[in-house]
Amino acid sequence: MPSSVHRIGVLTGGVYALMAVGIGLVFGVLRLVNFAYGQLIMAGAFALAFGSQWGFPNWASILFCFGVVLGLSVLMDWLVFRPLRTHSPAVMLVATFAVAFLLQNIALLAFGPLGKSAGSLAILNAPWDIGGVFIKKIAVISVATAAGWRHLGLTPPSAALGAMTGGGQLGSGGPPDVTLFDLDGGD
Repeated sequence: MPSSVHRIGVLTGGVYALMAVGIGLVFGVLRLVNFAYGQLIMAGAFALAFGSQWGFPNWASILFCFGVVLGLSVLMDWLVFRPLRTHSPAVMLVATFAVAFLLQNIALLAFGPLGKSAGSLAILNAPWDIGGVFIKKIAVISVATAAGWRHLGLTPPSAALGAMTGGGQLGSGGPPDVTLFDLDGGD
């Protein structure tokens, strides 16, 4: 039986793998390495922890988390990335570093160097005993969601985003020429 340290290491590696898939998806669709991606995950984690601390139900904390990350993403696109889209990729790369640095330091000043926990969502970390094997509920839910997408024949979000870039292949046509959020009234 693996020790607690091994299990925690595998679970932490799984979180890093999910983050890598997300940043790979962003690069595949936009052809931009967004170094502020980790700070968006941090903002979502803080939103989840604060939702828990403020007594939100779990579903409301998760929606609050999604809202914060979506709001920050749209704000970053509107204030930083959209004005720089005609510049070289190097300029965009430096801009993502600047946004990451800014978000990280705002969080450090606002919340301090210590982390927060989302206590009400601890039930998702509790294991289920499936045939003598203990598997965390969040892992089962994630696999079931992915299987549900496939079973129902729904288009995964990554394929839908890839189709926007042209050719139906993820990342085949360069940056998309569609505007997902038209905040300035259009041109």
